[in-house]
Amino acid sequence: MAEVLEHLNDKKLVHRDIKPANIMFRANGAPVLTDFGIVRMLDQPTLTQAFLNMGPGTPAYAAPEQLTNDKALIDWRTDQFDLAIVLAECLLGHHPFVEPGKTIHDAIMNVAAKQEMPIANAHRLEALGFGSLAKALKPWPIARYRRPSEFIESLKQP
Repeated sequence: MAEVLEHLNDKKLVHRDIKPANIMFRANGAPVLTDFGIVRMLDQPTLTQAFLNMGPGTPAYAAPEQLTNDKALIDWRTDQFDLAIVLAECLLGHHPFVEPGKTIHDAIMNVAAKQEMPIANAHRLEALGFGSLAKALKPWPIARYRRPSEFIESLKQP
């Protein structure tokens, strides 16, 4: 899936709605990203309203800049964050921003407020060999992987 992000980045596209329901698998196990209904073309004027408090997409799988509709920060790293939520959720068994005793709504609000992932979840990802996801889940895009190739390589590391 990270290679799909690289392909989209080469085309100056941001999917903005990467979530489990939009990932299908071919018979050979290769993942396929579906539902390009809210894709953003970075080299074209935006069609969504800039004055809206929240951008389009599925809040539980959205990056902070999308949740707050901060269009100037939206690029391929927005999709990186979204995919990292999906992958971390698969590994942890729950959303990576959910804390014990809290709800998914609380997690979404923490992401929108640009808060760090709970440290216990970051440590658990590290213990599972996927500490690289903690970087992909940084609240500010500048702190995430700069290029898709770096993200891809980080996922291959033990």
